[in-house]
Amino acid sequence: MKRKLLFIAPSSIPTFGAEAIVNKKLLTALAKSDKFEIDLVSQNIPYNHYPSEGNDIKLKSIHIIDNDLTLNLRTIWEHILAFFKFGITFKTAHWAVRALPIVDKLVQENNYDYVVTKDAPSFVIGAYLKKKYGIKWVATWNDPYPVVKYPMPYGRGFNAKGNIFDKMCISVMQNADVHIFPSERIKNYMLKYLNKVSENKTIIIPHVVLNTIVNDKYNDSTFKILHSGTLQRPRNPQTFLKALNKFKVDYPDSKIEVDILGILEAEDIKLINDLNMQDYVRFIPAVSYKQSLEILSYYHVALIIEANCEEGIFLPTKVTDFMQYKKSIFAISPKVGVLNDLYRKEAISYFADVNDTIAIYEELKRVYADFSSKKISDVKSDVLYSFSEEAIVDQYYNLL
Repeated sequence: MKRKLLFIAPSSIPTFGAEAIVNKKLLTALAKSDKFEIDLVSQNIPYNHYPSEGNDIKLKSIHIIDNDLTLNLRTIWEHILAFFKFGITFKTAHWAVRALPIVDKLVQENNYDYVVTKDAPSFVIGAYLKKKYGIKWVATWNDPYPVVKYPMPYGRGFNAKGNIFDKMCISVMQNADVHIFPSERIKNYMLKYLNKVSENKTIIIPHVVLNTIVNDKYNDSTFKILHSGTLQRPRNPQTFLKALNKFKVDYPDSKIEVDILGILEAEDIKLINDLNMQDYVRFIPAVSYKQSLEILSYYHVALIIEANCEEGIFLPTKVTDFMQYKKSIFAISPKVGVLNDLYRKEAISYFADVNDTIAIYEELKRVYADFSSKKISDVKSDVLYSFSEEAIVDQYYNLL
């Protein structure tokens, strides 16, 4: 029997940014399984950093609610309305007010098994539906929320007191029937301040790796590495760039190219120019998500550079994209964290501490040696099962 789900996912369709990519891929897997009947409520925003894409998956219905990120009389009034509708208001809560009429209509017309909420401000709608209609509420936390609780240097850490609006959000967030986290580390981190949420109400479901036919287009004359996604602060590629420069100085005959697809800080561009790295470090302007995956097929190794956090709690979207396209991953990340965990499980092929230029240099030597001897390692299929469509569809089907 099909499960009837209401998805409140502001970032999903149209697809722009990492959160939307993760959520759309999940919707794709659930829809393909033919085990779910899904109504989606999403948003459209007037601008974003990357080109967006429309919808190519079949859901029962899709309702895209326009958002307005400017401060004006209407958005001020909608924030006030949010307080009266939900008992809470905060930045972006006005979108929940805009979405509420269609959400109410959908609930009245359908007998849902449960409602799934994704990124903010969807959780206030989940809490509202649970209270008003008694619907089971499943909340997904791909990143910490509120933003003040992000780990340093992104935010002020889980101990940050935040303001009254942050405290109101945390109070509402804790009322979900089930809390989904993409990694054990982010779960443990968030439960430090979601202290009323018991372990038996949590579940780990990583981002899905879709079943994909892979056709690599690279040749073996030059070793090619791709970094896709923003490298704006607090992500800092300078340790990698310095290690790469040292590698080229020490091995001048090596044939290696690093392409950066996305946004780079001016000071990093200056470092590349100062070190005369322009011949082997290139920039590719931002493209749509689909185009970025096509570009990936021309590279041997996919590079991920994370911010220098005390603990890496995030599961970056690109990890599962790279797994999906059978690319060996070179992770430059906190030495304690999710990506090092995956490296130890051999789901990630190469790893170095983001804060250690020499360690990155040594790992560059190893990966280049593997390329030269045609031993670039593959992602292990047994490690991937927990990320697979089959595993994740089964978990969502048996949530409640």
